[in-house]
Amino acid sequence: MSSVAVRLDLHSQRSTDLFKRSNTSAHAATLITSEFEYKINITLGGQPFTVQLDSGSADLWVVGTVSNANLTGYNATDSYLDGTVTTGPVKTAVLELAGFTVPDQAFMEVSPSANQLEGSGLIGIGPYNTSTILDALGGQLKGAPPLDRIFGQNISTSNYFTVFSNRLNDTEETTPGTFTIEEVISGYDNIFEQPKIGVTSYPPEKDGSSWQGLLDVNGIIGPNGKPLNVSSSISGNPDKRRLVAVFDTGTTNTYVLPSVAKQIYSVIDGAMFMLSPVPQWLVPCEAEVNVTFKFGGQSYPMHPLDLSRELDSDLDLCAGIFQPSLELAPEYDLLLGDAFLKSVYMLINAGDFVDGSPEGPNITASAAPYVQLLAITDPAKAHLEFVAARLNGSDTTGNQTFNPVPDAFIFGFEEPPVSTDPPASTYPDTPHTNQQAPDPPASTYPDTPHTNQQAPGSAALLSGAAASAAHQQDCFFERHKTAIIVVGAVGGVLLLLLLAAGIFAAVKWRQAARSEGARPARVYRPLDDPAPAGEGEKVAGYSDL
Repeated sequence: MSSVAVRLDLHSQRSTDLFKRSNTSAHAATLITSEFEYKINITLGGQPFTVQLDSGSADLWVVGTVSNANLTGYNATDSYLDGTVTTGPVKTAVLELAGFTVPDQAFMEVSPSANQLEGSGLIGIGPYNTSTILDALGGQLKGAPPLDRIFGQNISTSNYFTVFSNRLNDTEETTPGTFTIEEVISGYDNIFEQPKIGVTSYPPEKDGSSWQGLLDVNGIIGPNGKPLNVSSSISGNPDKRRLVAVFDTGTTNTYVLPSVAKQIYSVIDGAMFMLSPVPQWLVPCEAEVNVTFKFGGQSYPMHPLDLSRELDSDLDLCAGIFQPSLELAPEYDLLLGDAFLKSVYMLINAGDFVDGSPEGPNITASAAPYVQLLAITDPAKAHLEFVAARLNGSDTTGNQTFNPVPDAFIFGFEEPPVSTDPPASTYPDTPHTNQQAPDPPASTYPDTPHTNQQAPGSAALLSGAAASAAHQQDCFFERHKTAIIVVGAVGGVLLLLLLAAGIFAAVKWRQAARSEGARPARVYRPLDDPAPAGEGEKVAGYSDL
């Protein structure tokens, strides 16, 4: 099984923190946020480790030897699409995390390498059924992910955790956030009043393989203030007007359908689409891009500094954070990574135990899981921070205009249009628990396509007009490919025949021209013929002999 975690090397600049607070909670851990990933400190077997916090996977692995650990006799492997592969023996040791202690937590021990430094690692806080360690141990209790072990210690409490990420400022490489288990940050109790976004599963038998939920109808508001025209690509989603979104702390960017990325960035004057090294939109760095998501009737605006990032290149362009991808998993339409999560305080309830249900991964008596989001970005304040960071304090955004979204496809890279007509029975409002999905896809859960970002150098860039024309040509070719090939082949043969006939005619013409312009042939008399008779004149001074 492959995980969905990824580490992307990105260069970005963030604004100052909107919220600052001290962490005095008994069950909280300092969340170290950087421009790459979220990390927390844990203790395993009495040894400290700084591990990445990933809500897209469920395993715990550390790099280096844990002295006070016990062998299980099993091995496990996790694979990542950025090329990272973690493999090693599965051991158990005492885990200390956010004030909780697990006496025999299973983990994978990974050998140090150039890309995996000793003392590092990853702790997955995703649904337990994505755990390869749990599979390796045959579903034994000690193989359950850390959060499931912690939740099982007291079945009378709610099984939830929260993630609050601070934004980087201009001088700090890292800045602390907060990760809590079974409690919220002081002063943010109103997160319990936010809409409950039911965790969905498509197909239903996946049973919550990731923390994902449904956007509202018209759930993405673009930079021009208008809702994006979207259509879900999930075959089991009964209402194609609502996109399925995954919340993933292990991903830096936000991965979306190509049509979504196009509607966000193509309206910006000066926007360009980059074909290589990865498909990506570029916008002028001074252009303020604003996007708002809607869940359960609530709006969640993103910070404009998180919608694009500055690049290490000579181009005065910034890379769009919404990266287009046609290779998203068949269970979701977009993956909301750290760029989105910096604008919300997130609570994930993994499903409370009910009726005295026992500890362990095979829980049958538990409530449906859900996600709650609290908006923490003030649009007015965020605008001022954007002006200060990108425009040197001189607000010129009042002159910013928006272009219409081009109708054509992006070099065949964009998904085909799908009808967004509402079904006869609309999708119920939140909370959205697991829905019975018709015609589930046969494919298994693939890796999430998170490729490392690179700054464009000599990459091919297309302006909106050029891209639109090229998209139209490509779309036409895809629809009429067979006819175009046949007509082209016949036309090619005829062209060759005409060319041969022309060459033959030209050769014959040159031969004829030479014949008509030639000098008359000379005729010579035999040497023994008598000279012809003719009149002669005597030359003065000579006499007849």
